Amino acid sequence: MIRYYKFRVEDKRTTVGKYLRKQGISKRALINCRHNGGFILVNKKRRMTSYAVKAGDVIHFVPGIEPENKKVKAVDKSLDILYEDELFLIINKPAGLLSTPSKSDLTDSVVNRLLSYFQTQSITTKPHVITRLDKDTSGCLLVAKDAIGHAFIQQSKLDKYYLALIQTDDQLQQIPAVIDRPIARVSGDAIKREVSTKGKESQTEYQLVQKGPNCSLVRLKLRTGRTHQIRVHLASLGYPLLGDQLYGGQTVDLKRQALHASQISFNHPLTQQKVKAQAPLPQDLALICQKEQIKTP
Repeated sequence: MIRYYKFRVEDKRTTVGKYLRKQGISKRALINCRHNGGFILVNKKRRMTSYAVKAGDVIHFVPGIEPENKKVKAVDKSLDILYEDELFLIINKPAGLLSTPSKSDLTDSVVNRLLSYFQTQSITTKPHVITRLDKDTSGCLLVAKDAIGHAFIQQSKLDKYYLALIQTDDQLQQIPAVIDRPIARVSGDAIKREVSTKGKESQTEYQLVQKGPNCSLVRLKLRTGRTHQIRVHLASLGYPLLGDQLYGGQTVDLKRQALHASQISFNHPLTQQKVKAQAPLPQDLALICQKEQIKTP
């Protein structure tokens, strides 16, 4: 199955290369097209990127084959697919599963499992994880089916919402609606982050869903996407996630931090239609809410 992208030129006069770059096709993708089996058609005739086009011309762009990482193997294990179209997938990632293979573990991740799924669907491209989640964070994970989809989505606004269980006290209502604190890497630590004046701008929208006797359910929306942003922001205010041992959270009955990517939405870069997916609260977090008599959304 040949994968292609079709465009009808609207500009008065330009070149194929300039027009495709304007549509979100990266320079790297154009180079890959030229050297790895791809091609460009203008009105059904093969053309180079320097070819002049005008309004009304139809371009078919066939990407080149992406280089294969031979160390990353397909793994025949199940995935909970919440949404799928020609460009994207949204996966409900379980806690404990890597988003992408790591140097220490190339054997199982969302990417490994998608490689197997792609084979069953005769999809010849490779997956690109857009919204990577920490291993122990569950929920909505957006994946592009190829590098072109990855490039397209970078021009779209993603709305990412999370549900979290945090330690509670009487001052909880005073958390600001927007947590605005810069985040930096902890010196000498490859993993941990902290709030620091030397850090990058970081903003998280915060809303209390319901307060329980020992913990509370909160809803959060990322305005920026720093590593461990939600975990660091809440811990810096004295309300770490339950189970988040890295940032001082109580372990309770959890083997991971109580963070769940509950919803993701965006305008599709080709159709401009709204895409929205929701992942239900997983059982481990739902059980704690039940014990705390917290109603889940």
